Amino acid sequence: MNKATNQKKKKTAEAVTKKAKITKTAKSIKRKPKTNVREPLLFSIRTRLSPRKMYECLYALTEKQRKIVCKMGFGKILSLKIDTIPGKLAHFVVDQFDPNTMEIKFGRIAIKVDEEAIHQLLGLPNSGFDLTAVTPPKENTALGKAYKKRHDNKFTIKAKKIVEKISFGEDKEGLMFKLDFIVLFVNTMVECHINGLCKAGIVDLLNEDMDFSKINWCKYIVHIIKRCKKVWVPRDLSSYFRGALTILTV
Repeated sequence: MNKATNQKKKKTAEAVTKKAKITKTAKSIKRKPKTNVREPLLFSIRTRLSPRKMYECLYALTEKQRKIVCKMGFGKILSLKIDTIPGKLAHFVVDQFDPNTMEIKFGRIAIKVDEEAIHQLLGLPNSGFDLTAVTPPKENTALGKAYKKRHDNKFTIKAKKIVEKISFGEDKEGLMFKLDFIVLFVNTMVECHINGLCKAGIVDLLNEDMDFSKINWCKYIVHIIKRCKKVWVPRDLSSYFRGALTILTV
C-alpha cells in the first residue's frame, strides 16, 4: 500500500516539475514585437496600379481608334495581353530594382531599365520632346481645364470612367480621345494616386498642337520609375508602390 502511494506521489511530483519547466521555457521565449514588416518571401506588393483597365480599353477600341493610337506612337501597346500581375513576383522584382544603377539584379545577372529597354519592350518613342523638363503649372492650363470639364470638372478620375468616355463619349476619335488614352496609359502603366484614382496632371504638360508621337515617352517613364522606387519601403504594409509595376515585371 505504502509502495503504491509513494509511486503515485513520485509521478505527481514529476508531472508538476515537467509542467513548471514548460511554463518557464514558454516565458523565456521572447515574442517578436508587432510590426508592419513581413518576411520578404511571403510578402505581396501593395499597389493600386493595375493594367486591367488598360487591357479592357484596348479590347474595346474601334478600328479607327486603333489607327489613331498607332499614329500617336503607342501601336505596340495594342498587343498588350496582361490584365494582372502576381503580387509576390511583383514585390520580388521591385525589391531587386536599384534606382541608382537602374538595374534589376538577380545574383550575377543585371537587367537594365533604361530608355532603350522601355523602347524595346513597349515600342514607345525614345527621342523627342522631354516632358521631364517641363515644370508643372500651379493652375490648370487651358487644355487641362477643357479636359477637366469633359470629366465633370474632376481632375482625379476613376479609370473605369475614362474607359467609358473612350468607348461612349462624344469625342471618340479627336483630341479628347487622345488625352483619355494617354491619361489611362500613364495611370495604369506608369504612375497613379495612392488611392487608385487617375492623375490627370499629365494633360497640363501637353498642348493641343503637340504631336504625341514626338514625345520622349521612354525618358518620362524611366524618370517616374526611379522616383517611385526611391520612396517605396519594401515589406511595409503601409507603403504602396505607385510606379510602373507592369513594365518592371514584364
